[in-house]
Amino acid sequence: MNARFSKLRMFSSLALSLTTVSLLFFCGCGGTSHSSPALVQAQAPTGLTYSLGTAVYVQGVPITANNPTSTGGAVTSYSATPPLPAGIVLNTTTGVISGTAIKATATTVYTITASNSAGSTTAPVTITVTVAAPAGLAYSTPNAFYTVGVPIPENVPTSTGGAPSSYTVSAALPGGLLTTGTVPAAIFASTGIISGIPAAAGTGTYTVTASNLSGNTTATLTITVSAAGPGPAPANWSYGTPAPVYTAGVAIAQNTPSLSPASGITYSVSPALSSGLTLSASTGNITGTPAAIPSTIVPPPPITIDYTVTATSQAGGSTTAPLTITVYNAPQAVPNVGQSITPLATNGSSFQFLDTGMIITDPFDAKVPRSNGWPGTGPAVR
Repeated sequence: MNARFSKLRMFSSLALSLTTVSLLFFCGCGGTSHSSPALVQAQAPTGLTYSLGTAVYVQGVPITANNPTSTGGAVTSYSATPPLPAGIVLNTTTGVISGTAIKATATTVYTITASNSAGSTTAPVTITVTVAAPAGLAYSTPNAFYTVGVPIPENVPTSTGGAPSSYTVSAALPGGLLTTGTVPAAIFASTGIISGIPAAAGTGTYTVTASNLSGNTTATLTITVSAAGPGPAPANWSYGTPAPVYTAGVAIAQNTPSLSPASGITYSVSPALSSGLTLSASTGNITGTPAAIPSTIVPPPPITIDYTVTATSQAGGSTTAPLTITVYNAPQAVPNVGQSITPLATNGSSFQFLDTGMIITDPFDAKVPRSNGWPGTGPAVR
């Protein structure tokens, strides 16, 4: 009897304890029930996609922004595997892909991951970066004149845009230049450089095309190959002003040769013209502004130089013309007086010797006797 009573008592105590725990769990101090914040979990992002799932970009050209969208929870960060091509950037906060590709890359699938504290979702983005098409093709010598049997100087192309991968020409060049199977032909195909030794006379105008995977650009060349030996020379000629005198710092009047402008005649000068003056290789015209003359003598004396200008025909013949140019500095101002020195006296002037107290020598002729004033007479001070 006592044992049964003890078991009933223990069972009642256990039931009472469980009831108390349940009441404490479901009831607050004020008698109102509440849901625990710890039981509400964040939602992972889902359904990530990009406005452009497959993109082809051009090297050096800014791309249009590629924007992401997703469902589920808000995204807090983005990442890409493998790293995007150099110059193209993934914003790790917004997921926007933007930038300018630095170099061409093969087609690659990139995995973009959008994440938050509850999880992540991914989307593939396929990107290809191609080179830009070449543009602005030009040659160092667009109008070339060659001689049979004489190695030609390399005629080198330049272009903008993407680098060309190959070059072609519209027709066979004269004189056997770039003959198929020769080394110059192989060099031309990859670099566009025209070289070689012409074997026969001929002339023509040709179109060179520079290409890559993205496009092409063209340039026009005119090539003339003349028979060996000098051809007809330009007729005897001269300059309109064969012995001009120029003032340093003052633009000169154009000095023009007597030859009529003719295609294929080129001009050269020896020695090089005074600083500031220019000879046009195609017209022979001399223009420019001569530079001041450096000298230890004050004022600097005029400088006279004899030149030889050569006119050469496209066939190789040439003739020359003499040209003598004198350059002098502008008249020097007299300190604290504000007037210019001139060797000419005004009408009605009289002259007398001026004793300056200085010993003067002639810097050009040592035979001139030394003097304690300017040799001869000078303007009288009135």
